[in-house]
Amino acid sequence: MRRILFAAALAVLTAGCGGSSDSGGSSGGGGTGECGTGSGSASSPRVLCTADDLNLVGNNPGWSYVMGGDIALSGEWTPAGTRAAPFTGTFDGAGHKITGLYVDKSGDYAGLFGYIEGGKITRLSVETASGGVNGTNYVGGIAGRLVNGSISECSANGTFSGRNYVGAIAGYVYAGEIRFSSSGGGVTGEGLVGGIAGRLRMNSVLTDSYSKAAVNGQNDIGGIAGEVNGSSVMYTYATGTVQTTNTTGTGAGGIAGSCITAEVSNNAALNIKVGGIHAVGHVTGSVTAGGNVVNNYALSVMAIWGQPDSDIFTPLSTADAALRTTYEGLGWRFGGNADAPWKEGTPYPQLYFE
Repeated sequence: MRRILFAAALAVLTAGCGGSSDSGGSSGGGGTGECGTGSGSASSPRVLCTADDLNLVGNNPGWSYVMGGDIALSGEWTPAGTRAAPFTGTFDGAGHKITGLYVDKSGDYAGLFGYIEGGKITRLSVETASGGVNGTNYVGGIAGRLVNGSISECSANGTFSGRNYVGAIAGYVYAGEIRFSSSGGGVTGEGLVGGIAGRLRMNSVLTDSYSKAAVNGQNDIGGIAGEVNGSSVMYTYATGTVQTTNTTGTGAGGIAGSCITAEVSNNAALNIKVGGIHAVGHVTGSVTAGGNVVNNYALSVMAIWGQPDSDIFTPLSTADAALRTTYEGLGWRFGGNADAPWKEGTPYPQLYFE
């Protein structure tokens, strides 16, 4: 395959958590200890098995937690962690699932966690209720806003909507990391809307992740991230449609809506359709000075419309998109563990814990 400069006209699953009812078993699974036990310290995390247990997180945002089983929520969930009292602890899903997440806020910071600062979320799957996760700004399935924290081995599936900074995993990531994570369903907003994250800022890293979510918005929308600003997106792929919802939208790309003094490299835009008005591209929409967009593939059959900005990619056939060697050529590591997080899937790669 040859690299070309292509001047052309330009993500569904479910996300989860909830608010009052329970599920989950009577004792901790996977060696986590008995349900309801643990002091909340790093050496003795609180074991969560019911929705009532889960409500402790917002009341004690500095504790360490581990899930002892799946939790089914009902009713409206109040996001854990606020700007005034952010979540600063650790939350280990231990491979379990939270279903029925429903958030309907008239304000900012909507998600399972509203505001995380320095906290760590791992090994968690979230699925929304039919009403989804809704807010004004900073909306995400796992976190509305993530600052100096990390999300790894997580998935969010369902519907997510807001105005600005909307993503299926996190709405806004500032000096944070998202690794080994995936999303599906639908993400809708006005500006800075992405299948994984709405905006990445200040040396944030999003890597080894994928999204199947459909993304709709007006400005800076992407299959993985809406805006990558002073940050990086690497070793990811997106399959969902990306489409602007008005006649003046700017910045739409299969991976990122805009790249501002940032790096977007070693990704695969496997979207069937990317559409917008201005600055539309197979991989990235707009690229400003200092943007480094290199070594990315995009499906050659992708339907794309809109006025391009800088649309640089290597075309990829549908057949080659299903081959492990294609991704190894981008530097992806296959091995089924955290050091080599990808494994073969059908038709596209999967993460090692799936």
